[in-house]
Parts: sequence; structure tokens; C-alpha cells
Amino acid sequence: MLRIPYRNKLKLKKLGQLLLLALGLLFLMSVLVLVYADRMIRYDRDGAHLAGQAEELVTEPTQGKDRPLISDPVVVIQEKEAEMTDIKDLGGVYITTKMMKDMDAVTEQIRQIQEPCAVMLEMKSISGNFYYTTDFAFDNYPQGIEVDKIDALIRELRDRGFYLIASVPAFPDYAYVVENPGLALSKKGGYGWMDSRGCYWLDPSLDASVSRLMQLARDLGDRGFREVCFTEFQFPNGDNYRYESELPKEQIIREQAEKLGGMMTGSDILVSIVTEGIGFPSAATRGRIYVPDVEVSQIDRYTEAYGGEGGAMEVVFLTASKDERFDAHAVLRPLLSE
Repeated sequence: MLRIPYRNKLKLKKLGQLLLLALGLLFLMSVLVLVYADRMIRYDRDGAHLAGQAEELVTEPTQGKDRPLISDPVVVIQEKEAEMTDIKDLGGVYITTKMMKDMDAVTEQIRQIQEPCAVMLEMKSISGNFYYTTDFAFDNYPQGIEVDKIDALIRELRDRGFYLIASVPAFPDYAYVVENPGLALSKKGGYGWMDSRGCYWLDPSLDASVSRLMQLARDLGDRGFREVCFTEFQFPNGDNYRYESELPKEQIIREQAEKLGGMMTGSDILVSIVTEGIGFPSAATRGRIYVPDVEVSQIDRYTEAYGGEGGAMEVVFLTASKDERFDAHAVLRPLLSE
């Protein structure tokens, strides 16, 4: 067996290291040459050419077979046609949770409406039940109502171009307060305050309560609703709950309405208010004012209170009355008799 002296082994090892170093340098130089040469190459449809062989770079536009030369281009912007969303012009109906107990009758009646109009649907109850499928529900769905049919109706109305309005209670929210007792409007003794219906309320003065409304509005907007009407956007009547602010309740409500409008900036959904009186600060909302169950003799009183310059976008009456005097104003009537 051939044995290589130790000294020769060291020489061979050094020689191998030198060869590897030389090969590395040679590879690096090759890369640099290719990079430099690539700068001198021009590519066209006929292949690759050295810069000296290529024709001069064409800087003037040429007329091709598929792209004709435009000597004086003009950018034409087609404006989207404005959608008619005035309830006075659209007309429409409202659908209550009581009607939704017979969704087949609701769907049949809706399909008899030929032209798209405004449709208001009650989408949530004061107890916290939801009338559409949502992650906010936490299994709080009402018994006796087929939510999947309501979901299908919402999709059908959206696809047919109806103007969808969701009606949602603002601060009365039994289930959510039970899950979030820190947001509750409390008794003077310290426990959660209940109204005469046995419902807990969110404290209207808390920003977290308004954030909750913003989340609900955006969720409904994702499902095709164009507008959300909040009912009972107020402090409850009575004074047997804790209220420690130095500000009047009316000012708190005005500021919270403005804050909610600010939270919805950038959203496509309109936020409106349903109120039974004439004391709501309509200038604080960017949307409409909806008034339920008004006697026909009170129409002028409400239009004067909420309409005009600086008032609501539109005053809409929710009425089952067939009195034609309502027809001169924005009005929604029930889809079905209750």
C-alpha cells in the first residue's frame, strides 16, 4: 500500500485549497463579465444583438397593427349614475319581526313588488336575538322564526336592487349586557338597571356602547344593507338609574350620535335614527329621521322639527294609515297586516 509522507500531505492540502480559491475567483470573474455584457445587449422580436449592431432606440410612438396611434389622447371618465335613494321617491314597506313568523307570506308578498323600492327589516330585538345569520349572535336566535329564510330574502332583495334598511335597537340589549356587565346602565344601588319590559340597557354615555353600534352597522352593511336605523338612541325615561355626568342627557346623546357618525366615516352605510318625539338633535346625525305611528294631523309638526336647513337628510313616516296626506312625504307602510 502506497504511503504518502506527512509533509507531502500538507503540500497537497495547500495545493487543493489554492485550486479551490482559483476556481472561485474564475467563477466570480465570469459572472461579472456576463453582467457587463448583458448591458451591451439589446433584445427585440428578432433576437439578441450587441449594442453596435442594434438600430437606434425608437423614442417616437409607432403605429402598430393592434394599437393605432392616438395623436391627441383624451381620458374619458364615465361618472356613475347617481342612485335614487330618497325614500319619498322610492316608496317602500317595512317588515316587523311579527311578520317574519310567516316568512312564506313575506316572501310571496315581496315578489309581487315589481319595481325596487325601500324595504326596512327589523334585524335584532331588545332581548339580543338576531334575525339574520351573524357571528355577533352567539346562538341568540329567536324561536319560531326561520333565520335561513330571512337570509335568503335579504340576498334576493339585494340582488334585485332594493334599498335595504335595517332596524336595530340601540342601547336596550339584554343579552349583550349580561355578557358585558361593565357596560350596563346601573341602578343607583349599583346593579344593572332594567326597564319595564325587563330589559337591560347599555350605558349611552360610554364610548364602548357606541362602538358596539358601529360594529353592528358595519356587519349589516357587509350583508347588503344600505342603511341602519337605530331605535331608542336615548337615555331611558325615568330617573331611577345612575347618572353622574354634569352634562345634560340631551348633550350626551348629541355627542354620541356625532361620534357614531364619525366612526362610520369611509363606510357606504348610512346611519339613521328612529324617534317617537321631536326632541332628538337631528343635526347630530348624517342620516334620516324615522317617525313611527304619527297621526296625520302631526305631519307638519314633525317635518318642521326635523326638516329644513341643518335638519335630517329626510323625515320618513312609518305608518299603517292609508291616508293619502302621508303620500306627499316620505313614507313606509307595513308589508303585511298585523
